[in-house]
Amino acid sequence: STGSTAGGTTVTINGNYFSDSTQYPIEVNVGGQPCTVLGSTQTTIQCQTPAAPTGSQSRYQGGRGLQLYSTSGSNSQATLSSGSPPTPTGSPTWTDDALYVSSSLSAETAWLIGFVRVLKTANFTFILDTNGDGALYLSSDDNPNNKLLIASATSNQSATILLNNN
Repeated sequence: STGSTAGGTTVTINGNYFSDSTQYPIEVNVGGQPCTVLGSTQTTIQCQTPAAPTGSQSRYQGGRGLQLYSTSGSNSQATLSSGSPPTPTGSPTWTDDALYVSSSLSAETAWLIGFVRVLKTANFTFILDTNGDGALYLSSDDNPNNKLLIASATSNQSATILLNNN
């Protein structure tokens, strides 16, 4: 859809398995701002867009998939698991899967970056499956400085982590 930066555009989202429970209300964000839900079924959501936010944001919460960055060259396990691991450069592509299989014949470093929004508050365990060096970080917000190492190639399963639906 296209619409005014003043908001007010009705957007229809089609999919499957949308919540129809008041216990798990549907939330839609456009440009990082709440989109007022006008109605929903298990396959359709309609909402009215807000006015465009002032300023800029580099990341937005949402279910659009994960940003995938890939660069040539490898990093050691010590570097990947350090307090300041390398950060991605270049332009990302988007993927719907938390899976990356390289087609490169040479060493490469890949990053998958995105948001996790759980359907309900629960305990989770994360597993990192890699055939080389790797590290898995989790943050409570979009600030990279708040990330914590939760798994690595040498310790591939995280401790149990409570994630809240809020």
